[in-house]
Amino acid sequence: MLRHRWGGFTCIAIAAACISSPAAAADDAPKRPLAEAFAVEPDECLEAGSLVPAVARWLGHEEIDRRISIAVRRDEGAVVYGLHRDGVLVGQRKVTNLPSGCTELRTALALSIAVAVEATFFGAEEEPATTPDAVPLPVPSPPPSPARSPVSRSRSPARPSPGPTRRSARRTGHQATLRGEAGVLWTALPGARPLFSAGIDIRWSRYLETRTAIVAATAATSPLGSGEVETRLYAGRADACAASPAWRIELRACLGLGWGLVETRGLGFLDGRTPSRPWLAMPLRGEVRIPVAGNGASLSWGLLFATDLVVTLRRAQIGVVGLGGDAQARAVPRTAVLTVPVLGGAAAVGLYFEL
Repeated sequence: MLRHRWGGFTCIAIAAACISSPAAAADDAPKRPLAEAFAVEPDECLEAGSLVPAVARWLGHEEIDRRISIAVRRDEGAVVYGLHRDGVLVGQRKVTNLPSGCTELRTALALSIAVAVEATFFGAEEEPATTPDAVPLPVPSPPPSPARSPVSRSRSPARPSPGPTRRSARRTGHQATLRGEAGVLWTALPGARPLFSAGIDIRWSRYLETRTAIVAATAATSPLGSGEVETRLYAGRADACAASPAWRIELRACLGLGWGLVETRGLGFLDGRTPSRPWLAMPLRGEVRIPVAGNGASLSWGLLFATDLVVTLRRAQIGVVGLGGDAQARAVPRTAVLTVPVLGGAAAVGLYFEL
């Protein structure tokens, strides 16, 4: 009788070991840091340094089975990520309708990746029909949306609230940016002078934006005839720009049209006047933007550095007319003319704020 009891206990122990062996094997599998499992093609919003910590927060741990790897890349306005085990692709998803802000995009994408990792690699261990012979694994269907995911509900106490992600997903408008600049304008008007500008940019896609601005160049004097002439510029400007995100910076090349008035004032003449002349030009700009702050905030801002080549299309002319002292000379006017140069340039630094 004693032998039968011990035999029964032995069978129960063996059955328990067989049932629990998959979970035990998963727990004992060699692990590595989550950052080593990611391969991210970086762009203006995506980089492993900010995406991996967000995924780790959703998963609740910073290590993962070393057989698992995750590849993330851009694909025509969407983001594609693939899940691999032992170098074999076992699941892939293309995420569209992305939020417009970089912080919101990373938060939503991190949650989606965490849900897919849980469903593909960890959820399979809970299925009683799964055996070590069930290879190859089927490609999993796309995981449910973050708002309805059972994984996100089960781990929600240990994760940040997904509220900002849901709000950002509803933002479908174009990106607007305010900017202000200060710099130097030279030879577009006679001499060199301080230049100030303020405007708004509208980004229509990842690579295209339009911008408008008001421009003011302060007064500077130039010799003319027997006196001097003081000139200043008040103008508007509209540009179309091609944007190219690079590693941690943004590059832009713009072609625009500027129009306004050159205001003049004579100095040292008997009859000083203040005529205004129309001004029309085509500026060509190169610009570099460096993001400074904005992760986790509703307002992102940074620094910008720009240079302009200004091609004058309508050249203002400022003239001085005087009469000689004797009777013969009085009949012949003497004229001195100052003409705005054809080519000029500008260099500026400033701040920008993404709304």
